[in-house]
Amino acid sequence: MLMALGAGLSAQVFMDQYYEKNKQHTSKLTGQDWVKELKEGHGKRMENNFGMARHVFKKFVSMLVEKGGIGHTRYMTPSEQVGIFLYFAVTNSSNRKVAERFQRSGDTISK
Repeated sequence: MLMALGAGLSAQVFMDQYYEKNKQHTSKLTGQDWVKELKEGHGKRMENNFGMARHVFKKFVSMLVEKGGIGHTRYMTPSEQVGIFLYFAVTNSSNRKVAERFQRSGDTISK
């Protein structure tokens, strides 16, 4: 009886941890909005976060769309996809930190 109670408690802890969904990424600035802000804001911000000037970033995204085969996904623009990759490369941040910055799940970021 006591063992069954312990198993039930373990199952409840597991359920609470993995199946009770609470939104984690709740920033008002989505990844797409942040990339747009960088593209339209001060040029140094683009260089600091993506390692390239704004006009180079725009040309790079354009070339990847035309020749590299990337395109819009259901939820993400090519600019955000490239931004995620460059942000990883420039900042050497963890998957978790990039997910927070872009307001995406860890699974989306690691694809």
